[in-house]
Amino acid sequence: MICGTSTPALIAAGESVTTVQAALGHASAVETLEVYAGLWPDRDPAIRAAIDHLLTREAEPAARPD
Repeated sequence: MICGTSTPALIAAGESVTTVQAALGHASAVETLEVYAGLWPDRDPAIRAAIDHLLTREAEPAARPD
């Protein structure tokens, strides 16, 4: 188990909520998020970009077999 002062470093390194939860010994990810949610970076732009990529790829005509 780690101390709470190491938590920002774990989050900044890209660790998941469940990894941080386990490291802190929290009973649930909700408990971790209630305290540390503000430290995780906003993923909305990355999520939107991924969805846009998928939709663009699906909108392209499928390659025809020769």
